[in-house]
Amino acid sequence: MSSHFKRVLVIGAGLIGTSMALALRRAYGTILVDAVERHDQYRSEAQRLGVFHHVWPDIAAVSPDYELAVLAIPSRAACDLAETVSELANWTMDVCSIKRPIVDVFSRLMANGRQCVPTHPMAGKANGGPGFADADLFVGRPWLFLETHPAPLELEHMVVDLGAIPTYVRCADDHDRNLAYLSHGIHVTSLAAMQAATGVDCDVAARIAGPAFWDITRLAASPSAFWVDTLLDNRDFVLGYLDRLQAQVRQFAEALRAGNAESLRELLDQARASRECVESARDKARNETSD
Repeated sequence: MSSHFKRVLVIGAGLIGTSMALALRRAYGTILVDAVERHDQYRSEAQRLGVFHHVWPDIAAVSPDYELAVLAIPSRAACDLAETVSELANWTMDVCSIKRPIVDVFSRLMANGRQCVPTHPMAGKANGGPGFADADLFVGRPWLFLETHPAPLELEHMVVDLGAIPTYVRCADDHDRNLAYLSHGIHVTSLAAMQAATGVDCDVAARIAGPAFWDITRLAASPSAFWVDTLLDNRDFVLGYLDRLQAQVRQFAEALRAGNAESLRELLDQARASRECVESARDKARNETSD
């Protein structure tokens, strides 16, 4: 298997950037993948793992001879570096989990002849850093693109070769609203559940907690630096999700305070039906993809 992109530069040797490098090398063998990583610990770890051909501490040291550059850093940093990075490669893509800010920057660059593609792989782990990188991270996962900024076929094919499923959403606004409800707001919910659970002693929780506790609080282990920028940059849609969440929690609280079994049963049935709807749609999408 060969790639249209022979030389790739990854900005950010964290979980996503290093996983992408591993997946690229597995898919294409002799492809050259370099990185820029300012964080000393991440850079040392990436060098020790031998994932990249070279890892620079600063973008100023990089020569402009790449077919593809990947901005695998938080949204604000990606926006700050996008213009400089776009001078180093024929194509520039990002993997940020919020699209409106980077789309604004990419649109300005594209008006000046640069080739840029906003993307977002729906993959990750609670723990960050190159030590948790995994070549299988993207397998079977949607890799989001925008209809307003379509990817070249070469890039779509690369995503498929990494095991992901190219999936288009209409625009940056649609992406960010959907992610507020399906990812960013869920993350806040996980954090809030973890904080609420501190009403139980840690030693007691460790001994008796079941899967529900560990599942819903898993995301509380995520690095805070990434999430501060993400939540603030998407706060309008995240706040909309939190308002809906609070309204749902109030309904459960009111049913419990009133001891109203019928209301409680109705809420539980509604939630189960909503889950079944999503599961059915997911199964249908998987079947269509396999066909």
